[in-house]
Amino acid sequence: MFGDNVTSFVSYANIEVGERWFDRLVIELGKADAAIICLTPENLRSPWLHFESGMVSRLGKGILFTLFLGTDASAIQDPLKQIQVTLSTESDTKRLALQLAELAKTSQTDLESRWDVAWEGLAAVIHEMETPGIEDLFPGFAKLFERKTFDEPLAECTDQEWLKRYDRARDTALALQSQRELVASAGEPWQVWLYDKLVYQLDGYVDELKKYLLLERPFQFGDNRLIDFGKPDKLDPRPTPPSLSAMCERRCREIKHALFCLTRPDVGAPVFPESLAFAKLRLDQFDDKKQLVHARGLQIDHASLGMRSDAELERCARSVWVYDRIMYYKAREAEPTTVAVMIRLTEHEMEKAQAEDEPSLMALYYAVKTLAGTIRRNSGERFDVHEAQQLVADLQTFLDAAGSVNDPRIRRNLADIRALLGSIQPIG
Repeated sequence: MFGDNVTSFVSYANIEVGERWFDRLVIELGKADAAIICLTPENLRSPWLHFESGMVSRLGKGILFTLFLGTDASAIQDPLKQIQVTLSTESDTKRLALQLAELAKTSQTDLESRWDVAWEGLAAVIHEMETPGIEDLFPGFAKLFERKTFDEPLAECTDQEWLKRYDRARDTALALQSQRELVASAGEPWQVWLYDKLVYQLDGYVDELKKYLLLERPFQFGDNRLIDFGKPDKLDPRPTPPSLSAMCERRCREIKHALFCLTRPDVGAPVFPESLAFAKLRLDQFDDKKQLVHARGLQIDHASLGMRSDAELERCARSVWVYDRIMYYKAREAEPTTVAVMIRLTEHEMEKAQAEDEPSLMALYYAVKTLAGTIRRNSGERFDVHEAQQLVADLQTFLDAAGSVNDPRIRRNLADIRALLGSIQPIG
């Protein structure tokens, strides 16, 4: 971006294997006309940041910039907070680039002309760095859950070593509690919410194991009012609910879902900031959820969602966040995909609803509605009508079994799809 008269040095990329890295670092810092210190919530306490910034001041020309890859710059402490910080927004980053161009005696007009393309690639790198992996914040996080207590259903625990199962679950809960402050300070809001959800479910699981499977043995008191361990009292165990295994399995499913999202940010991170607010709403806050969906406007498309490509929109279809998927279906009402794709996505929505103990049918409603619209607008696409008819039948069966959570709007769209399919000649 700055032309051939500018060279850069990055320690992790430009120091060869076997080279005396400290000596090379001192040399490069001494030659530097400017240095950019990248700050993240995790490295703010690193003594190396202060060492390198001090070396630039003593050995170099003394021009030091700080680029903060995070959301709360107030966490920056002295002496680095004395330097005007550059936030990782496009406007701030561009202002930094223009300052560097001036130092390098590079045409700012040329930089302006290349900025849009350069920023697109840089923004992707910044976004990846701004969202720290949970293992970066908490090394060994995933390994904590590689234990039989989270994988083996309670009813299949034939050795009945309940204390061992409880101890391992409790140790995991304590480990998560010990790192909660770091995750809260350095993680993205969605990561913090999922982490807290994970802690909540894990604490509930530990409590259920202790309450129903571990017995504290009581003893009688002697004449001196001290416990006489030679006189065990009668055990009076608390009744264990027959559904205990199912209760614990439900907890473990929630634990594994949060674990999956946290360890797979490629699919675990929400596309839209509203997705987290939507997820925090309870099932009975249906009107609030509708308001959040409708706040985007009646006509949803690539432009209104701030997306530049079809690939970006497809991320919404794969998202684990309900709001993201709803936005995808609403966008596909205006910019249709194929009927075959909508059949597959509607099947996935049904499977997600079937897997939930208390299913929310909102995403399924929008998927079925979009499928109906896609079939209605179809202009010659050949698709498997029998597959579509089977999907309608499966959805009908699911709704019949859902009982009180039944959604009449889905049934109306299913009736429309059934009528549309009846007028189409099946393949083969």
